[in-house]
Amino acid sequence: MKSLIKVSGYLIIILLFLSSNLLAQQRKGEPPRRDKPKRQEQRPPVRNIEDLKRELGTDWEKIILEKIKDEEPNEIEALQQEEQKNSAKYEKKLVKLWDDVRRLEKFKKEDPVRYNKLKRQLKLERDCRTLAHEYRKLKNENRKSQIRADLKNCLTELFNLREAERAEKVTELEQELARLKEMLAFREKNKDKIIEKRLREMLDEDELLHW
Repeated sequence: MKSLIKVSGYLIIILLFLSSNLLAQQRKGEPPRRDKPKRQEQRPPVRNIEDLKRELGTDWEKIILEKIKDEEPNEIEALQQEEQKNSAKYEKKLVKLWDDVRRLEKFKKEDPVRYNKLKRQLKLERDCRTLAHEYRKLKNENRKSQIRADLKNCLTELFNLREAERAEKVTELEQELARLKEMLAFREKNKDKIIEKRLREMLDEDELLHW
């Protein structure tokens, strides 16, 4: 799994690099137009509580709790309990929930289908944690057996959702790669024209033809 994520990360970097270089030269070669696959832009996740304070200002905690109450109301009680027990864990949980809420808000506006999938995924993660916590406290073996089965089912659904999301990202990357390959092929085919056009630009040979 880690290797898949690492490879995907490298592929994204390569695609972005190729895109920036080819698109910067697009005007010179006029490659065939093709709709780019729609890929969701995401802000980098918040790393720690200090990042949150800098981002949101003095009312950071109030802002976060209000947002969480809107999108993830079931987390409020657990947050309050955590605040009383361990302030470090409370702050860490706030950071995680804030990133989740930001993602939910973005998809809610731009991609309702993805929004619903993410809502379901976050609920399953919460349910899995609850079941695991309950299992560890139980003494009754029959009840533990049932909780274990429920947790396995919960994890199975969560795994399927996460893998489906990864598959979508891979498809988007493949579409982008195909677009870049088409652009490269066009530019290679029209290499002489592109070079000649750039040559004339650099020598101001078309100066009198400007509009």
